[in-house]
Amino acid sequence: MKSMKKHKKYVAIAFLILLISMVVFYKSHPTYYKYNDIWIIGNTISDIENRYGEFDLFNSAYAAYYIYTDNKGFLPDHLKHYYYMYYDENNVVYKVEDSCQPGG
Repeated sequence: MKSMKKHKKYVAIAFLILLISMVVFYKSHPTYYKYNDIWIIGNTISDIENRYGEFDLFNSAYAAYYIYTDNKGFLPDHLKHYYYMYYDENNVVYKVEDSCQPGG
C-alpha cells in the first residue's frame, strides 16, 4: 500500500515538472516554437545568426527566417510566413513578429 502512495506522489511530481516546463517554453517562444523571443530580443543580429543559422531575408531594417506557408485551414492565404526580427542601428533586435512575405 505504501509503494502505491509513493508511486502516485512521484507521478504527480513528474506531471507538475512537465507542466511547469511547458509553461516556461510557451512563455519564451510565443511567436514561433523554434525561436526563443526572450533570448533574441536584446541580442545582436550576428549572435542570432550564429545560433539559428543564415537568414532567409535580410535588409537594413530587419532579418527574417522562413517558418511556413499557409496552405491549410479555412481560407488559407497561400503566402509564405516569416519570423521577422527588427533591429536598430547597433544591430540589436528590439521587436519580433510572425508576418507574411514582403509584398504579400
